[in-house]
Amino acid sequence: MGVRALTWARGHPLVVDVVIAGAVTLATLVVVDGYEPARWPRPGWYALTLATLTALPTVLRRRAPVTVLIACCGFAIWYTAAGYFAGNVAFGAELAWYTVAASRPPRVAAPCGVLLVAMFAYTNIVTWGISAWEVLIVSVMLTAILWRFGDASRQLAERNAQLVLVSAQLRREQEDRERRAITEERVRIARELHDVVAHHISVISVQAGLAEYVLESEPGTARQALSTVMDVTAESLEELRRVLALLRLGEEDPPDEQPLGLDRLPELAGRIRAAGVPLEVEINGTERPLPPGVDLCAFRVIQESLTNVLKHAPGAPARLSLSYEPGQVSLRVSNGASATRRKNGGGAGGHGLVGMRERAALYGGTLTAGPRPDGGFAVALTVPTTAGRTGSSAGGVMPD
Repeated sequence: MGVRALTWARGHPLVVDVVIAGAVTLATLVVVDGYEPARWPRPGWYALTLATLTALPTVLRRRAPVTVLIACCGFAIWYTAAGYFAGNVAFGAELAWYTVAASRPPRVAAPCGVLLVAMFAYTNIVTWGISAWEVLIVSVMLTAILWRFGDASRQLAERNAQLVLVSAQLRREQEDRERRAITEERVRIARELHDVVAHHISVISVQAGLAEYVLESEPGTARQALSTVMDVTAESLEELRRVLALLRLGEEDPPDEQPLGLDRLPELAGRIRAAGVPLEVEINGTERPLPPGVDLCAFRVIQESLTNVLKHAPGAPARLSLSYEPGQVSLRVSNGASATRRKNGGGAGGHGLVGMRERAALYGGTLTAGPRPDGGFAVALTVPTTAGRTGSSAGGVMPD
C-alpha cells in the first residue's frame, strides 16, 4: 500500500504540493488565530490574510523555490511590521528554504539562507525583544539545520539521477555488445557458407566442364562427371542446410547430423581427385579424436586450400600432409605450378585466407601461406589440441 501511494505521489507532484501547502497554511492560520499573547492585538481579517500569504505560495515551491522563499519571507516581515505577533508565521518560509536547499546548489542557496536569517532575526527581535546576538545565533542554527537536511536530500537525488544515467549507459553498452556478438556470429556463418559454396561450386564447375568436353567422344566419362555433379550438389545443399540451421538452433551441429571433421577427409580427397587434381595424402602419427572445434578448423583449412587449387591452379599436382603430434595437430597443403594457371591466381581479394587465419587464431593456432619457389603455393596450419586460445596467425597472401 505504501509503495503504491509513493508511486502515485511521484506521478502527481502538483497534487502533493497543493496538499502540503494547504496543510502548512491551515496550521499557520490555526496557530495565529488560536494563540493570543499579552500586549499584542488580536489578528483580524487583515492579519489572517497576511498570515495566509506567508504559507500559501509554497504550492509553487517546486517550480520556483527561490521566488517562493522571497515571497514567504517578505510577507512574514510585512506581518511583523504591521504590528502583529510574528512568532507563528515562519512555517511557509522554513518549508520554502528546505526546498531551495534540496533543489539548488550551495552557491544559489547561500544568498537565500542569508535572507532567511535576516527574516528570523527581524521577526524575533521585534516579537520577543531579545538581544541581537542571541537571535542571530538561533537564526543561523535553525537555518543551518534546515539546509543540512535539504542538501542531503539534494545529494541523494543527484546520486539517484547518476545511478539512472549509469544504468542506462550500462544497458546501452550491453545492447551494443549483444549486437556486436550477433554481427560477429553472422560474419562467421557467412564465411562458413563461403567455404561450403566455394568448394562445391568449384568441383561442380570442373566436372560440368569435363562432361561437356567429352560428352560425344566419351559418354561414360561424361556420365561419371555428371554423377559427380549430382552427388556434390546434393552434399552442397545438405551442408548449406546444416550451416543455415545454426541461425535457427544456435548449435554448432544440429541433432542427428554428422559433424564435419577429419574423418571425412577421404570423401573430400575423392572429390578433389575426381575433379582432375592429382592429390597425394600423407598422414603421420596415430590418428586420434580431436576437439570438435579443432577438428572442424583443420578440415575447413584443408577444404579451402584444395578448393583454391581447383580454382587457381587446375590440373596442378597437390599434396596434403597431416601430422598428429603430441599436444597439437599440423597440416600442410601444397601444389605445384599449373600450365593453365588463371590470371587472377595470385590475387588476394577473397575472404578464404582471412577465414582460415581467424579459424586458426580462434583455437590458438598459427597459419602460414605463401608462394613456393617452383611457382606453386603452400598453406601450413598448426593447432594445439589442448586447452588454450592465445595463439595468433601469421603468413603471407593466398589467392582466393
